[in-house]
Amino acid sequence: MMEVLLALAGAVLGSLVTWLLGLGGSRRETKAHEDLAKAQQRLAEVEEERATWERRYRSLAAFAPAARLVGTSPDPQFIVIQASEPFEAVRLDYCIDTGATILSQTLSAASAKEIRLPINRDYVLGTFLKKFNGATQVADIRFRVHLLILGDAREVVLAARVEQDVPTGVLRVLG
Repeated sequence: MMEVLLALAGAVLGSLVTWLLGLGGSRRETKAHEDLAKAQQRLAEVEEERATWERRYRSLAAFAPAARLVGTSPDPQFIVIQASEPFEAVRLDYCIDTGATILSQTLSAASAKEIRLPINRDYVLGTFLKKFNGATQVADIRFRVHLLILGDAREVVLAARVEQDVPTGVLRVLG
């Protein structure tokens, strides 16, 4: 009889231990499920971040602004910049033909796919006087426009020639 009671007590104790171990396993299983859910959430966030960087890279890679001179002297003249993506023009440098900046103008243009920048005649004159050929009254200059696209700095350069009409002193910017 004692053996039966011991066997019964052993069975009850075994069942209790198995049940308690199952609870611990259930807790570990719950923790594993929570960790898996967190990992899946982080994976989704990383994938979204990767997709954002890929879109940014494709936009930057495709960004090829084109600049041209519009208007004729003595009327106002403009530098028109067009691109496939919206951009901001932040500064316009007036440079001699070597690329050295003579004068700079800070710009405050809104973000757009096309921007018209007025040419400052006084800045053209200042640049012309640094480089002109006295015999021909001609100087080759460059307009360097500093751009921002998606927070990335870029430049576009427009080469031009400045000619001075000696009798009138009027400067003509030719693109």
